[in-house]
Amino acid sequence: MTKQEFMKANRILNLHLAKKLYKSIAETLASNGAVQVVTYTRATEYRAKHTGMIRLNGNRVQVQSGKSWNTIFENGIQLVGIRFGKVAA
Repeated sequence: MTKQEFMKANRILNLHLAKKLYKSIAETLASNGAVQVVTYTRATEYRAKHTGMIRLNGNRVQVQSGKSWNTIFENGIQLVGIRFGKVAA
């Protein structure tokens, strides 16, 4: 396998992994669940009303922070902790 073939296969895999994570987040929010994005200093909880604050941008999954977008998953690497859960009634 040449380097170009390997890189192409890797790009396809990274895109698949990003789509899989984005789909999991979208399905959790659509079912009135909660998604918590955790860094060393902050934990942010996203619910159904925050659906527009999460996007798939190429092989990246990003969350909105003010006017900018923070990458939480890129090139097959999860950059922060992500927790999925149900909202307590």
